[in-house]
Amino acid sequence: MRYLAILFLLCLSFVSLEAKESGGIINVTQNNYSQEVEQYPGKAIVVVSTSWCGACKRLKPVFEILSNKFAGQVKFVAIDADQSRDLVDKLKVTALPTIFFMNNGKVVLRKEGALELGEFEKTLQANLKS
Repeated sequence: MRYLAILFLLCLSFVSLEAKESGGIINVTQNNYSQEVEQYPGKAIVVVSTSWCGACKRLKPVFEILSNKFAGQVKFVAIDADQSRDLVDKLKVTALPTIFFMNNGKVVLRKEGALELGEFEKTLQANLKS
């Protein structure tokens, strides 16, 4: 009986993780960037940040709010600059955070620095229309 309870809890954990991944932010590294971003046939927002950056910390809750609000319309991707140095170089990131608004794997707009919720949402909605 104890084993069935453990199996049940493991299954619930798996379903919970799957739901978070589909409606939330996907963490990407240089290993899966091409598949998750460059080959993605739609709109995506990519944020390059680090855990120690003050502006990145201010942007994180804004990014999370928008990822929930626009789930299913836009793919939300996070890249940790410290863990993906080659990718940061490839993207020519010189400031943190850097936000890329993408369409069909191509950059359509690039912003540096933390955006407030209103400005981020306004920019996102404008890019959804294009």
